[in-house]
Amino acid sequence: GLGSGLGMGLGLRLGLSLTLILTLTLRLAPARANWIDGDTSDLPVTVDHGMIIDAGSTGSRMHVYQWAPRLFSEIPPPLTFPKTNSRWTERQAPGLSTLGLDPDAVGEALFPLVEFAKNVLKDKADRWHNYPIYLKATGGMRELPNNLREQVMGWVRAYLEDNSTCPFYFRRDFARVISGEEEAIYGWTAVNFLMGTLLPQTAGLGTAEPNTTWGALDLGGASTQISFFRPDQDVLANLFKLQIGDQKHWNVYAHSFLYFGRHSARDRFLEGLADGEIGGDWIGHVVDAGLGGWNRGRFREAIVGAYPTHLADPNQNKTGYPYNNASAIANLSKPLGPHHRGPLAVVDPCLPPGYENNDTRTRFTKRLLYIKGMLDDDGAGAEESRLTLCLQANLPLLRIKANEWCDFVHTHQCSIGGVYQPRVPSPQSGFRRVFAFA
Repeated sequence: GLGSGLGMGLGLRLGLSLTLILTLTLRLAPARANWIDGDTSDLPVTVDHGMIIDAGSTGSRMHVYQWAPRLFSEIPPPLTFPKTNSRWTERQAPGLSTLGLDPDAVGEALFPLVEFAKNVLKDKADRWHNYPIYLKATGGMRELPNNLREQVMGWVRAYLEDNSTCPFYFRRDFARVISGEEEAIYGWTAVNFLMGTLLPQTAGLGTAEPNTTWGALDLGGASTQISFFRPDQDVLANLFKLQIGDQKHWNVYAHSFLYFGRHSARDRFLEGLADGEIGGDWIGHVVDAGLGGWNRGRFREAIVGAYPTHLADPNQNKTGYPYNNASAIANLSKPLGPHHRGPLAVVDPCLPPGYENNDTRTRFTKRLLYIKGMLDDDGAGAEESRLTLCLQANLPLLRIKANEWCDFVHTHQCSIGGVYQPRVPSPQSGFRRVFAFA
């Protein structure tokens, strides 16, 4: 959780652009909100401004910043940080990654964000062409198939480089999909910057050898990032070399787990419930609302017969079939088979007793689900039992079995999904703790 003293600050992930540190995201923003804290009618002319659009999986956030003018009067040029007591942020849902092949929808998503920035900086319209605007897309866009991702980003660049739709300074390389490692390092940078451990230990040349650092665990919508610094700096993979300006560089372990964000993991969980492959004995409570009275065997035959037949690998009909095949995911759009006359009812041990939702469609196979929370008479006699079943049901999502080769190669220094991860440092080494934020 986040310390109350840090407030909203730890929801920030800082993006690095040349010698500027610009904030990429405010994770705790509501579904649609904007803030203009402070008077914008008398912005000083002795400051410069810039904008970053954080294009996340659930929505895009526009952040407007100001900083002192860049004066290259010394070598190396000094670092310049955004400095203002005002906070100018706008959020627009849904995320760009959900808009499909619709260039008009991309423009409609960006329009209110650009208009917001124009309104904040309305008294400086004559200088708009000098103010840079960046767009950094994250996990949601990384989940898209290559051709669709490139198409959407092409429309984004076309919109932002058109002076009639965006009057700010933009180059095509200002908009791109950042890597998972970049997203992870931004979280680590933000935490250590806000905790006061980054800049003092960055000054100088060579390699940073800090006395104190903090780790970061960022739960996004499509992906989850972990990042931390090891004092021995023996990082065998997933190493990110961070350098801020012409100063010391940091050797930081940084990794992003795609499809492990809160929404994508939930999507995978629902597919697993529908497949009947996770959760243990309680899966016997799965029934088909449209096939009432059938026994479980005939029910399973009917449901299996309703599965799409055009998967890349016909043996991956179960929970994990699409986990590494984005093109197969994108093509899973055929209607259900003739046996399937109603929503598939599933019991979810992770939901409160009495919860019901009959209008949930699975993301990958487009199956309509009727989801119910587990009641005591469903086989869980107490809240603790439901929690145990919930944990058991989620374990397959971690794909621990994929660690076999990683455990051999890296002597059991592995996390989940077959990914190498060095051991988290001990407090005795100067490592304080991991900040987790969502």
